[in-house]
Amino acid sequence: MIGLVIIITGSISIANAELQSVIGGTGAPSSALGPYTMTPFEDDLRLCSLKYSYVKSPVSGSVYFDLPLEHQEVLKEWLTWSHNYTGDVYWTGNDEHLVSLILPAGTSAFYFYVQPNNIPVDTISAIAFDGFNCRTKLSQEVTSISGACYYGFYGTDGTCIESISIYSESAGFAIGEFGIAVIPSPCAFVLVNLGLCVVLELQRRKIFDKKIM
Repeated sequence: MIGLVIIITGSISIANAELQSVIGGTGAPSSALGPYTMTPFEDDLRLCSLKYSYVKSPVSGSVYFDLPLEHQEVLKEWLTWSHNYTGDVYWTGNDEHLVSLILPAGTSAFYFYVQPNNIPVDTISAIAFDGFNCRTKLSQEVTSISGACYYGFYGTDGTCIESISIYSESAGFAIGEFGIAVIPSPCAFVLVNLGLCVVLELQRRKIFDKKIM
């Protein structure tokens, strides 16, 4: 009888883990954020001018809003953006100055754009949280005419982003043009390795059985 012994090793260092932030201005997003390859969100086919509490992620899960946001499209309901983007945005309304995004589990990097409404220039800040003691903040002045600006966050040494809070000093705003990178959870890592080891052992047994027949 041949025993099956599986040893799975893997560690995530958190001693130097932290969140990093990147200001990208009004240019189009890069395909990478930090060490991560980003996946842009797909077109939101839901009706415009209605409020929703989430948007589906192209990788896994959904991004949830802590208050319903109005779905609009640039050049239709929302009149301007930047770098010729014409996709989906989500508007807080004029009376709301703060919204938080709850990200899918394992989110290692996330970017978005923000543009204020009704005033020429507004200072908009975003704070990313890892759910423990780590956070980082970005602030920049954003114009309301073709001035949507990029905000990017990513984790290092296994740090994931749990949520992002976005705050405007003066007026409501729209967020949109999301991109995301998600790393597998430790459980998923273990299961993948376990399955691989089982397959390799079964293949080895099959070869061994053929040799002794």
